[in-house]
Amino acid sequence: MPNTQSILNIQAVENQNRVYCLYRVSTLGQVDKLRDDIPMQRTACRKFIEEQHWTLVDELDEKGVSGYKVSAKDRDAIQELQERALRREFDILLVFMFDRLGRIESETPFIVEWFVQHGVRVWSVREGEQRFESHVDKLTNYIRFWQAAGESEKTSIRIRTHLEQLAEEGRYHGGTAPYGYESVHLGRLNKHGLPVKDLRCIPEEATIVQLIFEKYVKDGMGTHTIGNYLYDMGIACRSGKVFINTTIRHMLGRITYTGRIKCGEVITEPLPHLRIIEDDLFERAQELLTARSKAFSENRTVPRLTLGSTLLFGNIYCAHCGGKLVATTNLRRYVLADGTVNVSRIHRYACYNKVRHRALCTGQSGYTAKKIDDVIDQLIRKVLHKCKDMPAEPLVKMRLATKIAESEALQKKARVDMETATAEMSKLQEEVFRVIRGESALPQSVLA
Repeated sequence: MPNTQSILNIQAVENQNRVYCLYRVSTLGQVDKLRDDIPMQRTACRKFIEEQHWTLVDELDEKGVSGYKVSAKDRDAIQELQERALRREFDILLVFMFDRLGRIESETPFIVEWFVQHGVRVWSVREGEQRFESHVDKLTNYIRFWQAAGESEKTSIRIRTHLEQLAEEGRYHGGTAPYGYESVHLGRLNKHGLPVKDLRCIPEEATIVQLIFEKYVKDGMGTHTIGNYLYDMGIACRSGKVFINTTIRHMLGRITYTGRIKCGEVITEPLPHLRIIEDDLFERAQELLTARSKAFSENRTVPRLTLGSTLLFGNIYCAHCGGKLVATTNLRRYVLADGTVNVSRIHRYACYNKVRHRALCTGQSGYTAKKIDDVIDQLIRKVLHKCKDMPAEPLVKMRLATKIAESEALQKKARVDMETATAEMSKLQEEVFRVIRGESALPQSVLA
């Protein structure tokens, strides 16, 4: 018959073996029906707990969370474990392998050390317990996660290289097919003999893409106006919702519509069966997107809005305070001799800063739109008349000189970059020879 002290000792040991388990997979692809890694980790951890005669208290799952890219402060599971550790709800943190805690060499080793410092022992099914009883333990802990980070980086490089190789071959590398295309099986097999998908144009959607580019470039419509135009035409995107301006802007910048496949820095030559937009139309759209962006708002040369009730709608500013002049309308009613009421609409430009008292403005609060528009109309006609009488050759030469200057500037920059890279390569080669001769401070293992 055990005495009271023996019972208390047994309970104390049991209380010191309360286990929390953490399971993590980096991508959602690892939790599909064919290769779900979470059950594998759970089975191994539960078996290990049973062998150690510990008590399983709780289990936390992280699905689709990268331990290499996502910081611990942004991982709900790590934050919850730390809160529970402070409340002393468990004694042991168990993972299948230590890299399930993370793969960031500048952070994860200190996360492990934090748990140990707060009375939680950290165990791995494959690697045992991580202790911090000596400097060697701390160094081992850091090296482990430094190696894990290196493996993650190598994996990222391999995946990125593979995707870029697919792009170079003109192959679709996965993901949601852009509007205008669909991903279908066209008979291509991967290295495992399994069918993979390729892109194919959808004629109906391709027509909408062409319409968007033409309205933006040729008709001068903005992205918001194009969205309203498509809505009035009864045209919706795949989800059945209206085309919003951000979606249209993203489509205008997608080089895939020229028949090229892009992955990282790799851009293929045009593939005729994927081309929807011609190169010159696409390039003009990129010029307009850049010129209309906020970064060029002070020096822009193209209007941001071209439709409105006044000539300069959205493109006129106050000369006194620099604020935008907004278009407003005043209604005037006149009672005629026969008693009928005549209503006229007068368009005006109003200084937004003056009217809303946003900034000090010494100018007028408003200006009659017709007076200003008439002056601008006369100026534009004079400029166009001069352009009509001017021979084309000087204009062509001026444009050619501008393009030559731009090309020379790019060539000069490329030459400087090449010289810098060549100098760095020479230094690295010299250091390699020093390592081989044993004259370098770096060991040969680094070279290997």
